[in-house]
Amino acid sequence: MSTRDIYIPQSLIDTLKFHRRRKEFILATVLVYSIIDGWSIRTKADTNGKKWRQINRNHFDGCAGKRNTVSKAIEWLELNNFIEIKKRISKKGEVINDNKKGKYSNRYRTKGKPKKDRTTFQVNEDAYHEANAVTETGTDWASIETRNNLALLTLTDQLIKEKNNRTNRAIWTIENNAGTVRRGRHVDRLYSEWCFANEEVRRLFLFDGEPFESFDLGSAQPTIVGKLADDKELMTACMNDQLYPAIAELLGYDPIEERKKAKQKFYRYCYGPILKDWKKQPEAYSVQDYISKTFPKTHYYAVGQKNPDYRRFARHMQNLEAEIFIDGIFAELVQLGIPALTCHDGIYCPISHASQVEQICRKHLTLFFGNHFVLNPSCHQSLVDYVCIS
Repeated sequence: MSTRDIYIPQSLIDTLKFHRRRKEFILATVLVYSIIDGWSIRTKADTNGKKWRQINRNHFDGCAGKRNTVSKAIEWLELNNFIEIKKRISKKGEVINDNKKGKYSNRYRTKGKPKKDRTTFQVNEDAYHEANAVTETGTDWASIETRNNLALLTLTDQLIKEKNNRTNRAIWTIENNAGTVRRGRHVDRLYSEWCFANEEVRRLFLFDGEPFESFDLGSAQPTIVGKLADDKELMTACMNDQLYPAIAELLGYDPIEERKKAKQKFYRYCYGPILKDWKKQPEAYSVQDYISKTFPKTHYYAVGQKNPDYRRFARHMQNLEAEIFIDGIFAELVQLGIPALTCHDGIYCPISHASQVEQICRKHLTLFFGNHFVLNPSCHQSLVDYVCIS
């Protein structure tokens, strides 16, 4: 029987053996740990800078034959400081798990363990399959077509450098067409395992037997903001790739090596509330101040849109993105019978269709932005923003 490697702290195994736990409990515990450690979706950082993974309780059911075994495994991992579950104070003054009202889920994170403590633990393929086989597909046309197109992905024999539970799980879910494919609960974005995978994982796959090509809108969210605010100066800065380097320079980042950090800071400004005190979030406040002085038209528009609820503005931005890429570009590709996958502001297709897909992308983007946009080919980057509101 084939086996699969999962990656866990050696101290976890040592502690389990020290406590003389049964083999069934050990297997359930390491599978639960590997799911939390390998979960793709992260919520934005809390006030303490901790990033949490919100996971529905049903995703752990395949880790053991009995539900109470899974509950005991989670309890054991938390008690022994291998995982942490986000807490809050109830109205009665009790410390309880911070699960959302009406949601059967908690927010988890693995506790910091040095990489040298990591070890390989082998489980049989059937056990791994049972623990990761939860599959959810939305009933809308875009989710169904995406699920069908994910079935066209085939794993190549390329090797991957970084081996960890996250990449391991991402490869498995795409290869087995498992996991989530659905529109967001609060926005029209479409989420799939292809979105959650990173660049290195995506490159391991062929699309309909061919290498894939990708196209994405350069500086997508600021370009959309500029269009909504009718701020040609911001749109021009995005076209010339000047915005993120300018923010990087403002914050003392390397404009090339730390471009992603600069992008995240802009997203905090774009998706977050209007800041009134620079002391609490000095970098975010600096970005807000830069936008207000450099692109006053955009800032004035953003302030008006964020009142009274800044989340409404963030969702509006993501819905416009979905309107262009899913209900526009992807819908036309489906009508033409061209296999494609979306990733928020990006489109992936077999390379033989690249020229036609590029023309269709340009047509839809021109209708919305005129000539003030940049379409980037072959970026092959993970386009999921950790601050997205699903």
